[in-house]
Amino acid sequence: MNTQKTLLLIHGFMEDARIWEPMLPLWSKKYKILAPDLGGFGLRVQEPFLGIDEEAEKLWSWLNTLGVEEIVIAGHSLGGYIGLAMAEQNPNRIEEFWLINSHAAADGTLKQNNRTRLAEMVRSKGTGLFLEGFHRSLFAPLNREKFQHITQQLQQRAAYILPETVAKTAESMRDRPNRTEVVKHLGKKILYFIGTEDESIEPWQIEETSRFIPAENIFIMKGVGHMAMYEYNGKDE
Repeated sequence: MNTQKTLLLIHGFMEDARIWEPMLPLWSKKYKILAPDLGGFGLRVQEPFLGIDEEAEKLWSWLNTLGVEEIVIAGHSLGGYIGLAMAEQNPNRIEEFWLINSHAAADGTLKQNNRTRLAEMVRSKGTGLFLEGFHRSLFAPLNREKFQHITQQLQQRAAYILPETVAKTAESMRDRPNRTEVVKHLGKKILYFIGTEDESIEPWQIEETSRFIPAENIFIMKGVGHMAMYEYNGKDE
């Protein structure tokens, strides 16, 4: 009888399921891995991105067809937002939740405005200009040269993402609600992974998320930006 827990990996914005490849050798020893592409990304690039809540519902429907009842969720960035929506929809089916380079707060006014401008830009001019520096900015400043080859790889993969997918996803992130109550409900089930050099998340968003998480469940990753799966070496505490 297979007693392995099922680990659902949810990738972030301008990524696809391949983002998890560095972690698969380790995690697959303990978990049954499910790593789907979200609508509009990866192998589903021709499909629409439905929205954060809608993608969460679709993931639950997919899990139902697989006969998966309880799951461990690992969500990176946007994947964390979608994972929190899943936890809100079916809280009793979450065994554990790993929130990686993400948070539960709603966007502030500045971030909302930036997402609106992004949506308008890619709809009118395409994704080329946006992609020029996006993935590089996700790494900690001191890591950007080291991981330049990864940046180029991620940029090449993202070049196939349709402008409307980028715009729709940006607007969905802009309009998402605050889900700190979901974090509070998860309690000791949630593990929170924070990069000290993550420029994509504002300190107040981390603080708002962290206040409901036990201190022993918060992992501070020194020198790590927004891309923990590449940048974190597992040695820092």
